[in-house]
Amino acid sequence: MDESEEQLVLYRKSKLWGVEKKIFSPGPKDYKSFSSRFGRIGMFICFDMEFPEPSRELAKKGIDLIICPSVWSQSAKTRWEIQLPCRALDNQCYIAGVNTVFNQACGGTQWVDPFGRVINKASKDEEALIYGDFDKSLLENARTSIPYLKEMNFDTSKE
Repeated sequence: MDESEEQLVLYRKSKLWGVEKKIFSPGPKDYKSFSSRFGRIGMFICFDMEFPEPSRELAKKGIDLIICPSVWSQSAKTRWEIQLPCRALDNQCYIAGVNTVFNQACGGTQWVDPFGRVINKASKDEEALIYGDFDKSLLENARTSIPYLKEMNFDTSKE
């Protein structure tokens, strides 16, 4: 089995929204990360991104990128636009927030850098493929110039 066929991590959504609570059971709150050629990657699903604690748990594990597939509604658009950059800045990692444009979703897939800057953003109502550079030196620059992780008193270099 080559690397492209191997399962790297299993993640189940831990925070359920609205009617999801009647249909599904939440996954465990053991936010896992895995190594890749880009660095440490973590995964969230939708509502998980709205809480700072899961992102911080990944930051403690030395996360470099969080990928979050989602179906955020039009009514949640402001939260989508604010929380992704906040999670990136607070945890000094890249965020790939992937959101649908169907069924009254707010769209706006984003690539956010570790300074919390939205580098690329998709349309709110049309399918699109966006790209973003993953720059390890920018990660280090963010972590050096704004020492949030260091001041939280955990060392991410050991994970």
